[in-house]
Amino acid sequence: MPATPGTNLLVDPSFEDGSPLAAGWIDESTTVGRPIYTISTTDGVVDGVRAQAFTYVGQPDDDGTGKAQFYQAPIRNVAAGQRVRFSICVTAAGTGPASLVRSYSAVGVEAFAPDGTYLSDVATYITSVNATPTRHAIDYVVPAGTGYLAVYIQAPEVYATSVFDLVFDQASLVVIG
Repeated sequence: MPATPGTNLLVDPSFEDGSPLAAGWIDESTTVGRPIYTISTTDGVVDGVRAQAFTYVGQPDDDGTGKAQFYQAPIRNVAAGQRVRFSICVTAAGTGPASLVRSYSAVGVEAFAPDGTYLSDVATYITSVNATPTRHAIDYVVPAGTGYLAVYIQAPEVYATSVFDLVFDQASLVVIG
């Protein structure tokens, strides 16, 4: 499935600039250890010549309360009542161990008031991946009072035995109605 046509509201949606985390994207992880971000030029490349690899291997004190996450915000060119679609291609990384062990991925959209107060969010969950890039999409109606949006990619509920090793490319956030 190709990206939804329209004006993409994201900075560096194809992960072409910056390293180890692409330009415009921010780490917000609460796991015991730090996630490993790298730029892939082979696995998961759908658009351009680079993709964002995102890896975390659970540490002994990871107890299910932490998350590994990167996001982009503030995204301001939206208005209450508009429907937006966030989509991204997801691929299993390399030929190493399984890409999701005692873990899953969530990709979603969050709305915040102008002062940064959280309003609401919606996410889709990824429980299995393969070596072929697969697009995952989520639609969201911008709620009243929204000052800006954020989009995120995360591995929630990380345990000591969790493994998260995925590659992301061709992110898209467009207004669809």
